[in-house]
Amino acid sequence: MIKTDIKARIKNLTYFYNHCNSPTSVALFVLGILFLFPNTTFSQETAVATSSKLEFSNIGKQQKKGAIGVGMAAVRFDTKIRFTDKQTGNSVFVDPEGHLDLPEIARVNTLYAAYRFGKKHAIGAAYFAVKRENTFFSESINLEDMVVLNGQATLSDDTKFYFIDYRYTFFQDYRSSVAGVLGIAGVDLKYTFNAFGEIVIDGESSTGTYSEEASVTAPLPMLGLDFLFAFTPKWSMSTKVALVAGSYENTAAFVFQTRMDARYWFTKHVGGVIGLSFFNADVDIDKETKQQEIGYSFGGAFFGLHFAF
Repeated sequence: MIKTDIKARIKNLTYFYNHCNSPTSVALFVLGILFLFPNTTFSQETAVATSSKLEFSNIGKQQKKGAIGVGMAAVRFDTKIRFTDKQTGNSVFVDPEGHLDLPEIARVNTLYAAYRFGKKHAIGAAYFAVKRENTFFSESINLEDMVVLNGQATLSDDTKFYFIDYRYTFFQDYRSSVAGVLGIAGVDLKYTFNAFGEIVIDGESSTGTYSEEASVTAPLPMLGLDFLFAFTPKWSMSTKVALVAGSYENTAAFVFQTRMDARYWFTKHVGGVIGLSFFNADVDIDKETKQQEIGYSFGGAFFGLHFAF
């Protein structure tokens, strides 16, 4: 009876996975594995669990107060930038990974930390930065309302993200927990674009340099959920879904982030994490003479090591 039920659920999850075509559906699939599948199958027969309930009951007592870690990710970017002149209505559209050959795949270093100051209360912080640059030569560079002939274009991406959050655990049993996340996401974007050559705008040609910079630093409110499920006292999986939305001065942004990872404790104080992360941001910068729109997204695999105390 139990084996039949497990096979049926595996078949259903496999069918759903094959139809996942977005970060949101992938996150829902992982949530199904973490909660729906284990809670309905393992609860029917405790003998199939890899560890007894008594062993899991000690997890809460073994939890550390804090942790500090470092990580690295290999991610694939997809960025779109539009600069619009409010007076003329002319716009310059830049596809960095497309016609400007900015590196599509890059390595990102991360720092993260967490501290638990109560049974249900914790704070966390994370930081990661992206730095990319490329110079592109071509006989014709088409940037929508502007064309650069027999010239070159240079684009640099120097972006940083800061996350500080408070977590409240509103559900916890001997092997799983659900926490609400409330915090601030700091978006520090800086794109610098320079083109040199014969520049044609509205049919008028001139030789010279055209420059644009999209730069903004904005603290935005963040709201999310964090799910954790432990398969054994050493192995666990976590899924986080977070939304960042709001405006600051002349900047409005909407960010959707999902993260799914597996965690393992090598020793009492040293642990590791490996998983997948998806990030999508739409940023609108309204300046006095220009409108800047940035679509920034990436997805990739990451791993990290942390020390707990």
